[in-house]
Amino acid sequence: MDHKDLERDAATANDTPQNALKYLLNCLYVYQMGGKKGKGEDKALGYIGFVLSKDNLKEDKKSPSGLKPFASSLNLIKGLREPQRYYSILSTMGATWENNYQDIDPTNYELPIVDIKEQGDKVKLVLKAGGRDNPFPITLAQNNRGQWKIVGGFSTLCMDVRQPKAAVGDF
Repeated sequence: MDHKDLERDAATANDTPQNALKYLLNCLYVYQMGGKKGKGEDKALGYIGFVLSKDNLKEDKKSPSGLKPFASSLNLIKGLREPQRYYSILSTMGATWENNYQDIDPTNYELPIVDIKEQGDKVKLVLKAGGRDNPFPITLAQNNRGQWKIVGGFSTLCMDVRQPKAAVGDF
């Protein structure tokens, strides 16, 4: 998966809450470890604006979405390249620590949604990630153009998860 996949999928990225969340995960994956060399693509940051609330973004005319993460959001995202957070996105895509986060295909996965709660004009998707003990919510809302945007729980996506089973005790 690379930025070309993000470009292709941008048109439908925010049609549904599930699409918006999956698109955000794909953007974070491409930023973190996607691309041809598997080292991540900074270009992916320009696509996050399609699905993340403007509360976490600033305008950027050169960006495909016209928006890019501002400093505090960018720091969370950059942390995904650090060892303690490296498996956060794979875990949220459904990979498990017991299988060393190698048990999903990042180009073809189902969101691990365990509950959907409608709360007025918002939707809360509750996810069970493979590297966390407890399910966690991501809140989305529709803007005035009918686009679904992530409005809560973004920082939770970027939190530490368990290390792969193969790394446990290897210190």
